[in-house]
Amino acid sequence: MNDQECKACGFPSGYLYVVENTEPRIFLNLNGRYIQIFNEEYPGWIDNFQINYCPMCGRRLAEQDAKEEE
Repeated sequence: MNDQECKACGFPSGYLYVVENTEPRIFLNLNGRYIQIFNEEYPGWIDNFQINYCPMCGRRLAEQDAKEEE
């Protein structure tokens, strides 16, 4: 991984955003081609939205999936 790698869609990726002022906290994560929204409670809730491009750098995520399959 080089220094130009996106921290959102590179591997390993981090959380895109954490909403701290709610109880429980809400997390947004990028996992492959999906944005995941979930809270910190167990079992809590989670929702997934399929996307085509990284919301941070604009990279086409389908290209990344093809590289991971090789």
